[in-house]
Amino acid sequence: MDWDKYTVFSVLSGVCLIGAAFIPDNKATERLGAAVGGLAFIGYAWYAGHAISGAFYFPIWIFIMPFAALLYMGASLVERLSKATAVEATPAPHSDDRNR
Repeated sequence: MDWDKYTVFSVLSGVCLIGAAFIPDNKATERLGAAVGGLAFIGYAWYAGHAISGAFYFPIWIFIMPFAALLYMGASLVERLSKATAVEATPAPHSDDRNR
């Protein structure tokens, strides 16, 4: 079993994508895509790490994906929190007793 930087980053990319699949306000298609992509990255890393011969291609995205997914998760969290605080800060409309 040979776990080099490529297989490790492929697993990290998969874990980050699976984490992104659990962001609450995302559409179902985004969540499914992130989960399937994460499982694909992890599966390919497992396959390549356990192979005893042959050459394997790892795209450059395995080095970018973990950081991009973390940025995306952070931006989604900030957006969700800002919406929650905006709703809490909005005053309730007052009834006008003069029109009765």
